[in-house]
Amino acid sequence: MGRHLWQRIAPAVVLAAFLWTPVGAGSLEEATDFVAKKAERLLDIMGLPPGSERRDIFAGWIASTVDHDGMANRALGRYLDVATDAELRAYTNAFHNYIIITYERRLATFSGYSLKVERSRALNDNDVVVRTTISSPDGARTVVDFRISNYEGGEWRLTDFAIEGISMVKTLRDEFAGVIRRDGIEGLTALIESNVSESAL
Repeated sequence: MGRHLWQRIAPAVVLAAFLWTPVGAGSLEEATDFVAKKAERLLDIMGLPPGSERRDIFAGWIASTVDHDGMANRALGRYLDVATDAELRAYTNAFHNYIIITYERRLATFSGYSLKVERSRALNDNDVVVRTTISSPDGARTVVDFRISNYEGGEWRLTDFAIEGISMVKTLRDEFAGVIRRDGIEGLTALIESNVSESAL
């Protein structure tokens, strides 16, 4: 799972039946502000020394920023409908740990990066895409689109991001489908847990 572009640079930029709040001009501004502030906080976390404290802080950032359960469900795609409750609980827990352990470990690689918000556009009544440019210390630029959703109470959450047009959720869904066809959902969970253990070493 480590060979894709989004996985290599995701830690630098990791910056859905609901009651919805319609997306208007004010909500677009809120969405843009959400991404800008969350990205700024992530850059601060990236500057901390590696260790358990940084991992805990990053886990808190994930909890306040990402629609973790929704993202995990969308990554399962059509297999979500056939997963048992027990399989889904185990998979979701493994997915959550994978996001935290894998990406926190890579944070130090991306110190010195900066983010600029370019523009925002509404996809529907509750989803907004915020386009940003990520710049590395050597001047290289990467376009990253953050998809965020407005949930009950006006709370924003990150639901996906695309690096140069490559969606993280779609990439995972394609990879996971191959594993599930071969080994089932339990096999996918075991693979994710194995990757988490290796990354935690």
